[in-house]
Amino acid sequence: MYTFTAAHRTLPMGTVVRVTDQENGKSVMVCVTDRGPFVRGRIIDLSFAAAQQLDLSRRGVGKVELEVVSDESGTPLHADQAYYVRYNAAMGDERIGPFRAFADAAAMHEALRQAHPEAEVVLDQSR
Repeated sequence: MYTFTAAHRTLPMGTVVRVTDQENGKSVMVCVTDRGPFVRGRIIDLSFAAAQQLDLSRRGVGKVELEVVSDESGTPLHADQAYYVRYNAAMGDERIGPFRAFADAAAMHEALRQAHPEAEVVLDQSR
């Protein structure tokens, strides 16, 4: 519920997907960890934390766009990409990484969220 996960009917478990709310343009990356949703017309079921990041928690449902960004091991599809955790610090934006596996970036994200609630996992070019 408080991690960035999702349920999808067909994507392999472990696949990372960027979900973008078509209404407000906000996006979040989630890992597929469950099957569903089993409601007609719905394509993905987000955890509470992911829905909050998109401002969907109050609306409950919304139109979203999905982009698969990793294989089932959580490794980015493009070899020149890696995951980073981005957050605001006193001196401006900070990035921690690179992480080749989404699970490693997600663990760092969880460790930072209490001190930096705006922290997010991003996929970017490796340095």
